[in-house]
Amino acid sequence: MLLGETIVAVSTPSGPGGIGIVRLSGSKSFSIIDRLAKTRNEPISLKKSHTTTLAKIIDPRTDELIDEALITIMRSPNSYTREDVVEINCHSGAVPIRKTLEAALNEGARLAEPGEFTHRAFLSGRIDLTQAQAVMNLVQARSEAAGRAAARQADGHVGKKIELLRKELITLAAELEAAIDFADEDIESISPEQTSHTLKKIIKEIEELIDAVGRGKTLDRGILAAIIGRPNVGKSSLLNAVLMEDKAITSSQPGTTRDIVEAQIQLEGIPVDLQDTAGWRDPQDDIEKLGLEKTKKAIAASDLIILVLDGSEPLAQEDQDLLDLPVKSQHCVTVVNKNDLPGKLLLDERLSASWTEHIVSVSATSGDGVDLLGKAIAEIFGFSQEAEGQEAFLASVKQENKLILAKRNLVEADEAHGQGFGEEVISTLTKEALANLGEVIGTEVNEEVIKEIFNRFCIGK
Repeated sequence: MLLGETIVAVSTPSGPGGIGIVRLSGSKSFSIIDRLAKTRNEPISLKKSHTTTLAKIIDPRTDELIDEALITIMRSPNSYTREDVVEINCHSGAVPIRKTLEAALNEGARLAEPGEFTHRAFLSGRIDLTQAQAVMNLVQARSEAAGRAAARQADGHVGKKIELLRKELITLAAELEAAIDFADEDIESISPEQTSHTLKKIIKEIEELIDAVGRGKTLDRGILAAIIGRPNVGKSSLLNAVLMEDKAITSSQPGTTRDIVEAQIQLEGIPVDLQDTAGWRDPQDDIEKLGLEKTKKAIAASDLIILVLDGSEPLAQEDQDLLDLPVKSQHCVTVVNKNDLPGKLLLDERLSASWTEHIVSVSATSGDGVDLLGKAIAEIFGFSQEAEGQEAFLASVKQENKLILAKRNLVEADEAHGQGFGEEVISTLTKEALANLGEVIGTEVNEEVIKEIFNRFCIGK
């Protein structure tokens, strides 16, 4: 990528629509648009920054009219890339957009690489790497919660946190270096207690960022949830109640659901992939046996198990079998259904915390309490209102690894300090942590991290 070149790309999705935008960025943007656009008075390049002008787009080679468009100019450095930027708002048809793009290329622009506009914004210092990552995630957000997290990150919220941590580490490193350089001088140096306090404080804050990356992964891929239970407890009714549509067939006849019924939904703004599974019991035929095998696979692959029990009946053996299942890394919610009927279910106090920590009482028929299921899931995965301010961090794999390395550096520094090692060792580890944090936001350049992020962008962004 050569920063001296002027780039052009279509910045809106292909297909019919109201508007299609062709974007230019670089030193020749204004001269190119002057040759393409015919206005009633002064050339586009003489307009004030951030103004929009109605003009006819002409192919300079043939004088053919391509389209009538609204053209916005943004002068350097007050633009997305901090270069001169032009946005041509054409009619969104394949012909005007393609011909406008071709005309710009013929006049000296180069087709932009994927993510090159945002890459230039990063290289110009307008945004850091966490903000660049957030731009892509904002475009690709699957849910409201993902969109909110990406918007906050794009605004620099995460980058500012990391920069504050780096400033604290720089101060600590300077104090440690001073203690080394002026060991023979009678000057006041940082106390052992203050060193330990600062290290522990920053370790804790990096741990919170790593937890936020976990929440970001959840928003990015969604939660895979398996709804399990014996026949006729209301699994399919619960799925329909959550979706507010008749997605799954419901019947009083046991064994109606024999295959996995899948649906996607947002609960509390979080993307959830729900799987309604076959009823858990001794199979009555080969088809039901296959359904039970699929249920077992769904349980093993899920992030979340939603166990549905019938609150109007005592605990059955099939219920107990499910409650005795070894739960590995999955989270669990127990849904006691049919709360509109007299309650007869008594849960054994000896049940593991996995099944008793999050219990929701609902009526899948009336919809009563169904909203509580979404709130329970949000709490389990760290998105409850009580966790406000602990937003998700939408990071790349390499950014996450750099955070983990930075934490490890500081844990080792704290352990070395506790074992009586000198300032040289602690200072070296502190500097390593500082460099790793710098690579997360891009102040310490790592081409692999940068390449991983921008290679995922679409052309035109």
